[in-house]
Amino acid sequence: MFLMDANLVFVVFFTVEMVVKLTAYGWKYYWYVNWNKFDFIIVMFSLAAIDEKLLEKLNFNVTALRIMRISRLFRMVKTSEGLRSLLKTLYMSMGNIFNTAALLTLILFTFSVAGMSLFGEVPEADFVNEHVNFRSFYLAMMTLFRASTGESWNGIMHDCWTGAGIIAVIGESFNDNQQAEDENDILALKKKDIKAFQNTWAKYNPMGELYMRTIRLPDFLRELPPPLGYQGIRIEEAKLNKIIFCLNIRDHLGRVYYPEVMWTIFHSIAGMNDEKVLNCE
Repeated sequence: MFLMDANLVFVVFFTVEMVVKLTAYGWKYYWYVNWNKFDFIIVMFSLAAIDEKLLEKLNFNVTALRIMRISRLFRMVKTSEGLRSLLKTLYMSMGNIFNTAALLTLILFTFSVAGMSLFGEVPEADFVNEHVNFRSFYLAMMTLFRASTGESWNGIMHDCWTGAGIIAVIGESFNDNQQAEDENDILALKKKDIKAFQNTWAKYNPMGELYMRTIRLPDFLRELPPPLGYQGIRIEEAKLNKIIFCLNIRDHLGRVYYPEVMWTIFHSIAGMNDEKVLNCE
């Protein structure tokens, strides 16, 4: 009863406020202010929801009008600068929020399809039941969404793990993937080493010169990370000089040039202690 009386008081208050503004601004200028439009909508819905019994007899959904009462709280935005700032921030972030939600939906969609294929026949257990399973797309989506919140995700994982024999599937996939990585390991290593070589060269040539004094080459190799160089590796001066001699990097009047040094070291793989280079006399 108190809630009904309180609602009636607020409806009367907002209605009087709307009438006063209409009188002060006039019908034409009243609509120039967007907040006035918002107030008018709230008042109309509030007036329509006063006699709920009548609306129920007309088979009208009264719950929707009751929810509209919550929108009265947005009137506080007019008087609160901090709340306006928060809502503006939320509005400006809607694009990023939508992108994140779309990405999450795509991830759930992908793994729901995978889950139906892998765990569609998992029998019911402690956590996998008629409501939590991967037998249909809808239930798979709901199960993954529930697991993403942290709700019994480890129990669901355990039931699916033991019920589908997934260990053998993962083991076979791991072996195939490991073989593919071994085949491409050399190519991936070269890309990483080229970057390391460039960074080390830049330390010795901060102005971007394509040449370096030949006498600085031993220090350069000591600074160059493995497997191309000897950074962090203890190596005798005599052995390092022998390696430089066997690399046969061309000397141009006391200078060595970037392309020749890089390709010569790459070819010999000095950091891997290439047997031909180390045994050079």
